[in-house]
Amino acid sequence: MPFTVNGKEMAVKVLGTKFNVRSYREDPTVDITLLEGSISLTNHLADNSVPCLLKPNEKATLNKQNGQMTIEKVQASDWSEWTRGKLVFDAERFGQIIRRLEREYNVSINVKDSDLLNRKFYGDFRKAQSIQEIFDIMTAGNQFHYKFKESVITVTK
Repeated sequence: MPFTVNGKEMAVKVLGTKFNVRSYREDPTVDITLLEGSISLTNHLADNSVPCLLKPNEKATLNKQNGQMTIEKVQASDWSEWTRGKLVFDAERFGQIIRRLEREYNVSINVKDSDLLNRKFYGDFRKAQSIQEIFDIMTAGNQFHYKFKESVITVTK
């Protein structure tokens, strides 16, 4: 039997499926990724929004500021790895990664060079790894440096 998950920005009609919703107040987007089945999405931020159907291995991203929704092909299993204790970054912008790491490790991450925020990274980590281990691996390519003091990480070029 279908049911609807209503959020402030969007309604998700579930039609027998496996899906992942990532929606945090402080994030500029809402992401819905479909693993199996189908879901119907209604954008509450757009006038006269027509429901759209999401297919497996598709991700809908709703921009909270302008109400624009985009749909792209993804490896949907990467978006649900958190349920198996993993953090997977597949061409994910550093700015998005930072928000995920701050939530997961209860740290504050300050980036001194805003150019770094749009760089894309790939990585497959276990949540059991420390934040320092993750940053050590991410900095191995010398794209940036970091300093860790108490629960604050400062990132520089």
